Amino acid sequence: MAASSVNNALPKVPGYDFSALNQPVTHGQARGLTFIEGVATVKPVEPQRVAGSIGPKSYQAAQLSEQNILRAFPGWATLDGKVLRFNGYFTERVPESAVETLRVRRVTLLYYLADNTIAVNEAASANSGIRGGCVMSRHVDKTVTLASLQLGSFVELRGRHITIVDCDPFTRDFYATMKLRIGEPGEYPPDTFAAAQAAKAKGAPKDDDYRALKQSLEMAAASASGRAVGTMTREERERTERFLKHDREVLNFFGTWDKRLFRVSYFVADGTLAVNALKAPNDGRDPVAAFIKRGKIPRGKFATKAIDTISAPRDVREEHITDADLGTGITVSMFGREFYLFDCDDFTRRYYAANYGRDLKTFDKGYTEGDGKATATRPVELPPHNGFGTEEDSLGSVRHMVPKPPKKDYAKYIRHAQDVLRYSAEIDQPLPEDEGRRFIVCYYLADDTISVFEYAVRNSGHSGGKIFARAKVPGITPASMEPGSVIRLCGRGYRLVEADERTEKFLETGESMGTGTDSTAEELLARVRMSLTQKFLRVTDAYRHFCPGTKGIGFHELRRMFRECEVKVENDEMLARIMQIVDTDGDGLVSLQEFVENVLKQSLTGSSSASAARQRDQDPNAYLTEQRERAKRQFADQVLKTFVTKLEARRAYI
Repeated sequence: MAASSVNNALPKVPGYDFSALNQPVTHGQARGLTFIEGVATVKPVEPQRVAGSIGPKSYQAAQLSEQNILRAFPGWATLDGKVLRFNGYFTERVPESAVETLRVRRVTLLYYLADNTIAVNEAASANSGIRGGCVMSRHVDKTVTLASLQLGSFVELRGRHITIVDCDPFTRDFYATMKLRIGEPGEYPPDTFAAAQAAKAKGAPKDDDYRALKQSLEMAAASASGRAVGTMTREERERTERFLKHDREVLNFFGTWDKRLFRVSYFVADGTLAVNALKAPNDGRDPVAAFIKRGKIPRGKFATKAIDTISAPRDVREEHITDADLGTGITVSMFGREFYLFDCDDFTRRYYAANYGRDLKTFDKGYTEGDGKATATRPVELPPHNGFGTEEDSLGSVRHMVPKPPKKDYAKYIRHAQDVLRYSAEIDQPLPEDEGRRFIVCYYLADDTISVFEYAVRNSGHSGGKIFARAKVPGITPASMEPGSVIRLCGRGYRLVEADERTEKFLETGESMGTGTDSTAEELLARVRMSLTQKFLRVTDAYRHFCPGTKGIGFHELRRMFRECEVKVENDEMLARIMQIVDTDGDGLVSLQEFVENVLKQSLTGSSSASAARQRDQDPNAYLTEQRERAKRQFADQVLKTFVTKLEARRAYI
């Protein structure tokens, strides 16, 4: 038989080809020298079949031995990820506990088939104080084998005797495949501590899930019977009603204790009290936020100590201080401190008069700390101007360690940007050479600055122009600038003679000195015209958007037009002026013709003036004919405008 037939004795069909077991014949020289545990020795060589020879039939079966199979398919490759899981427990003594003497700890034992290692984990238990997790890390224990891992038996790992109780289905199937006996599952021993905790939990308050289930059942029963469904308890309803009725109502009393002043605040919404110390000047005490923090204060002269609560009986409701226990001229005990209440605020007086019919009076508080000690306040003396910048700049370096620039009132600057008060003036008590000199004094309301200009007069010896640059002058305000008053600038007095017309109008009406009313209306219409031409392609679309019916655009629609075009109108007088400009017939409504010609500045109909001019050039004697034709065209345009306006009004109405 050839060598190929020996190595491939099995038929060539799927599932019968084991290439790892049937390696091809090699003709290389075998190496017989090696190192075993650091010692040079001769390597044992297994007998090899000579190429081309015919061996016995039993040699083919020898190639499929267990040793060859394990060498070709090692356990780390075939059994990787295969883990046997056993459930068990071990016990430990608790010598210093009055509740339990023996504790049962449930664990999971993991046996890894790939390398025959073993690990022990413990599941976490709520409120047990045991962290859980890994109890014994993965390690090799030669005393533990598959045969020793039986249900009901115990294994000893690192000094702990673990009893095996049960296993998972995979472990049971693995043992059945390997034809190994595993045993029957057992039970865990009773845990006295867990049983006591379970019995105690029966009488404990139910959890949130139980409350939600009970509430849903009650609501379903109430809705089925037609009754009103309530989701709150009686106590919760009372607290909510009191909070909604008396929220932000605080009764403030003033009292003394140990010659110190205090403010006692009672919150009506929840019946709590808070005591705050009123710090006296120069009392040598550190300020404290709250002397007694907000909460319900028990009624009584003696405070309950923490050790007294150990032997206190259950279900005994403690009485607390209420608003009925408070008042002026009485002493209230709070945590062993006697507070004498001598006064209250006005709200507290009205509250007690309305609810209890009591008139709270003010009593003498007696001597307290800080009486007779007045706080001496020394006036702050500002240094003179250092000459750098304005006076505000100098004050910035006085009030701050790091100089800060003075803040400007930009709103005032924008509001009065064009408002200037102008007065004609002359020198007060002039010298002979100053006779006849005339000046203009300007006061700028935007930044409260002032400047002076002089009229240029020929042959007077004075050049005229600016004689006082624009600057702030202390002591000069718009109220002080009246005709006949005298202002002093740089050591010289100027007598104000009269104000110009715009200044008088501003002082009388307070209107801005900007552009006139008509020009402002035209500017606003120009901005609206630009916005409408950008939003609408046709003039009829713009008119239909703002015309609500068949009559035309009224005052309210005109205001909406300015608002949608984002053009701000100061007041209704300006809008009335715009309406007067746009509404040429004065009927209070803007028609399509008025909208196109006055708002959009366009022509509603075309013109044939160019053709008429060409005809006049061809026939110079046709002047009368041209006049008649012009009258006809004007009449036709007017009829066409009226028709288009009424047609558009009907379309807007439809």
